[in-house]
Amino acid sequence: MPYIMPLEIFDAHSALLGKTGSGKTYTSKGAVERLLDKKKRVCIVDPTGVWWGLKSASSGKEAAYPVVIFGGDHADFPITRDHGAAIAEIVAGTDTPAIIDTSIMTVGDRTRFFTDFAETLLRKNKAPLNLFIDEAHNFMPQGKVPDPQAGKMLHAGNNLLSMGRARGLRITLISQRPQKLHKDSLTQAETLIAMRLLHNLDRRAVEDWIGENAEPAQGKEITKSLATLKTGEGWVWAPELAILERVTFPRIKTYDSSSAPTGDVKKLTLATIDPRQIEKMLGEAANPVQGDDPKALRAQIKELLGQTEKLKKAMTNPAEVKAAYASGYKAGRLEAYKEVIAYTAERQRESGSNEPVYAVSQHKEQGIASENMQKSGPNMQEIRIKPQRIPSNMQSTPESGLPAGEKKILTAIAQYPSGATHVQISILTGYKSTSRKEYSKRLVARGYAERLSDGLVVTPAGIEVLGPAYEPLPTGAALREHWLRELPAGEKKILEVVLSHYPKAVDADTIEKKTEYKSTSRKEYTKRLKARQLVTVNAGAVRAADTLF
Repeated sequence: MPYIMPLEIFDAHSALLGKTGSGKTYTSKGAVERLLDKKKRVCIVDPTGVWWGLKSASSGKEAAYPVVIFGGDHADFPITRDHGAAIAEIVAGTDTPAIIDTSIMTVGDRTRFFTDFAETLLRKNKAPLNLFIDEAHNFMPQGKVPDPQAGKMLHAGNNLLSMGRARGLRITLISQRPQKLHKDSLTQAETLIAMRLLHNLDRRAVEDWIGENAEPAQGKEITKSLATLKTGEGWVWAPELAILERVTFPRIKTYDSSSAPTGDVKKLTLATIDPRQIEKMLGEAANPVQGDDPKALRAQIKELLGQTEKLKKAMTNPAEVKAAYASGYKAGRLEAYKEVIAYTAERQRESGSNEPVYAVSQHKEQGIASENMQKSGPNMQEIRIKPQRIPSNMQSTPESGLPAGEKKILTAIAQYPSGATHVQISILTGYKSTSRKEYSKRLVARGYAERLSDGLVVTPAGIEVLGPAYEPLPTGAALREHWLRELPAGEKKILEVVLSHYPKAVDADTIEKKTEYKSTSRKEYTKRLKARQLVTVNAGAVRAADTLF
């Protein structure tokens, strides 16, 4: 019989842990529904974009809870990185249930937003508030944080857990990777809800919680069973409430917006809200009027006058004018070269070609030799060029100072903290063996990367030198959108089919039927997706990687 968790569990901090597909988001939605039924104050921080279904009944034909959604694809109110403090003031000052959807923000914007949100909520909230933080490891990461802004976010998040109880906050941390969730936050949870976990490091994080909060001898059965729990099944352990049970959680009453996309567009009936009061509060909190501040105006005028004086001096100094012209010409050539590569790559994707991307140029002095015109389509002609390295006087990039080839490889391997294989590096960068080996050798010599048995891993020094050029891959829905946007057409079509069937695998016949790719093309595109670690293949059946969800 489905187990109904006592709401007393959520009067204190809790942690709900489980791998993708274990039912953790589904289970946490059930808890939120019951809290909303009891008119409790609830706020959800949603970096995955899957909580909006709370506004519609499970059938999609009736309205459910009038939850205000800030941000994301289903926003009642769009938000930016600068709205963190403003949203926190609204959440702290009203009884309106809210979803804060950060799924379409960049990692940097999400970091800034959550830092301001957490710091302000801790100061402003006074009454009991149930705060659910989905994929909490994104906000309170364990391990070295190379970005100082992420360090501030971690500190703000840990403070929410350690100091929030006194401010009425009852926080539920939801995570598919507990090993990546900071221990100072995880051990603050007084209740553990543990669902299926496969990785030994994730199970070890559960053991750490048990060691801090409960009796290790009692926890042996839990840790032993975590890898074999069924979807929707889990352990509820609340030592303070004398609860320790292995249970099956009930179905939710609202629309399951966290299920894998099928491609079907369904018109839903959503609960409506009265936006006027919230719109007024959002405007007042997020848009301070600087125009009436004489000090701010004087500072702006001073800055503009300074820029004008610099421009005048440059215009009257022939040497500086000549240097500026040369610099602009060099930058223009580099940008044009990049655009040509991008254009040619796009033509390649449209044609479904498997050949390497070639550049197009008529400048022999740049070291790029042209070949004869060749047909690349029924009504299109292009100049096909042998790929050559970018000349040394065009290689340096202002963001990192790295030559372009090294920067491209370093950016690629930085997306994989555990390391990227040689095959992955070649696929992500387009570099063949000789170029890849040379650039890799230079990165290792500089101390920006370390060698693995079959690839490279970025070092902290490598992350630091990339600076603004480095942006970690997003997670959840945003990660799936990223790859569907970036992949060549053949890989994209197959991935779309595989994603629509997740968590089930898709056989070869189904893929061929959906994509119209015959055996050779299908196998080649699938091979590339596997090398990118976007799919797994077992006896010919293809399944989307769990890391995409």
